[in-house]
Amino acid sequence: MKKIAGSNLFTHQIAQFLEVPLAEALEIQNYIDQWLEVDWSEASNTEIEVMAQVALQLMKGNDNA
Repeated sequence: MKKIAGSNLFTHQIAQFLEVPLAEALEIQNYIDQWLEVDWSEASNTEIEVMAQVALQLMKGNDNA
C-alpha cells in the first residue's frame, strides 16, 4: 500500500472507488472533512462512496466559479 502523508484507509477507499490518484483522494477527503461532516468511523462503505462522489462534484463546481 502506497503511503502519502496524511492518508489513511479511507483515502485509499476513495482513491479506489473514484479511480483517482491517492493525492487527489486525499484532497477529496480533506474537502469532506471540512465541508460535509462525516463521522468516518460510523459511515458505511456506501455512505463513503456517495460522499466522495458528492465532494468531487462540489469541488469541480467550485473550479468553474
